[in-house]
Amino acid sequence: MDHEQNFCPGGTYWGKGAGEWGTKCSANHYALDYANYLIWECQALAKIAKELNFPARAAYWTALATNVTREMDEYMWDEVTGMHYDLFPNGTRTPFKTVAAFYPLLTEGMNKSKIARIVDNLKSPDFWTAVPVPTVAVSTPDFSSDLDRGPMWEQQNYYIIRGLRLYGYNQMADELKALSLAAVRTYYDKWGTVFEYFLRSILLRMHNCDSEFSESIRIPIGIYNGSATFFKFSTII
Repeated sequence: MDHEQNFCPGGTYWGKGAGEWGTKCSANHYALDYANYLIWECQALAKIAKELNFPARAAYWTALATNVTREMDEYMWDEVTGMHYDLFPNGTRTPFKTVAAFYPLLTEGMNKSKIARIVDNLKSPDFWTAVPVPTVAVSTPDFSSDLDRGPMWEQQNYYIIRGLRLYGYNQMADELKALSLAAVRTYYDKWGTVFEYFLRSILLRMHNCDSEFSESIRIPIGIYNGSATFFKFSTII
């Protein structure tokens, strides 16, 4: 998530805290979301290879997925909070709780006790908001309405919904799906467009969002609403 606090502590790439594009933003750490993308893709490639009757390739991709999962659990998991975190090169974990902590739900073969603790965190007030799931915990000091620094993105919820179903949390998956669709429907019905992202408080402070609509393109319910490029994020569910 290229604008979140792990990458840009002072603000987004183009925000006041970040200065020129990327000059004050650092990606100098191991990203939890990318670790999970790698695991998912390896597991998918193993299934394809098995279907095509390439056992050696299937074994290779399965072993790689297993190794990355083991290292993710060893280095990125925090037993105290029951979540995974991004990792600095010196071996310390970053201090921010992010939506990527729920991506392991979509990884097959995860430790069930870890999954249970991850789901407990998902249910917490930090993430189960009026419009879940925010990109970072609402307790994050500089939680904001901008990009990956607070709002909910539908494609991330899609990952979480699939993961909840994978591990048998079907009722919670249904509830998250309903809330995700409601966020899109609320503002599609009002404005006739699908937004890029949605803020946790839109269902609590709709009048504020409406009043800010004409004042700035960077509003709590999303930006770039005129670009079809971003429709995919909010129509995936």
